[in-house]
Amino acid sequence: MLPSSISPYRSGHEAPFRVSTRGISPDFSAIGPGEPPQEIGFLSEPAFRALIEKFAAVPSLKLVDGDPTLVVTAKRGRFFVLPANGKLLVRSADDTQRPYERFDPSELPRYLDTSDQTIPTAPQAKKFSSLIGAASLAAARAPITPPAAAPIFGSFPDLTTRVATPPAQPTAAATAPNFKKTPPRHRILLFVGAIFFTLTAAATLWVFFAPATSNPPHPASASAQLDFVDGPGNRAELARRFAGAYATGADSGERILELHTDGTFHYQEFGANLSRTSNRTDTYVFAYRHGTTTLIIRANGLGLLEVRGDENLVYQKVVFTRLL
Repeated sequence: MLPSSISPYRSGHEAPFRVSTRGISPDFSAIGPGEPPQEIGFLSEPAFRALIEKFAAVPSLKLVDGDPTLVVTAKRGRFFVLPANGKLLVRSADDTQRPYERFDPSELPRYLDTSDQTIPTAPQAKKFSSLIGAASLAAARAPITPPAAAPIFGSFPDLTTRVATPPAQPTAAATAPNFKKTPPRHRILLFVGAIFFTLTAAATLWVFFAPATSNPPHPASASAQLDFVDGPGNRAELARRFAGAYATGADSGERILELHTDGTFHYQEFGANLSRTSNRTDTYVFAYRHGTTTLIIRANGLGLLEVRGDENLVYQKVVFTRLL
């Protein structure tokens, strides 16, 4: 049941949040696709805060059973709200292509009850400026005064009493063009052109006169290297032994694999905002690597998982550990 402080209110300023549930019971005790949508009604801000704090605290293991969602209508619009390890993932119901945004439960009421695009924040603090900084800024903005002309010592020669000597005329040898010297730029272009021509000719000769080689053989398929477990009794015993939920560590991304005793599995992979990027259900079988005692689980649509003891599975070089 909901806390005693949470009760439906009429729409208005005192109850600005309208809430309904999907895939979860109103008291958050049962989660799954079998839970019908429930209308909680209009809530005041204190009641809405208490509700989403309890919703954000739903254990991660219970989220495997389904996708519990709160549908909240407020001043900003209509939104889908999902729990995520003590936080809340929020997305507009009118734009399903937009990614989820992460909120703390204490921030969400203020966000939903405003119509601007960002959460209201405190005014930005004024920048501190010292006397040294002010003096440096004033010096930088001051106009630059060119230095005074330095005094010229000595005297200029008296050009009126000296006859100007005409400049010497270049000789014929100096003015004649020199055809023996090639400019460095032309020399570099000729060198590069010669190298390009040589490489092109070598590639052409290799294409036409290279020795014929045979293609390497393709490796055998994964199924040809496996010895599948025979006998329904042996398969049932292995299914009971390894049935359960397995999960990866946080550094490898959040993935969950469930093995059921009826020979089916459920695999989920989550993205950066804990939104599921892969959700697959299919069948699996047990096998051994050909000529070894290494136990393998072949899952349709996923591939091969290697069994490392009773508690660990390895898939795509990532270790899955059995959850207690």
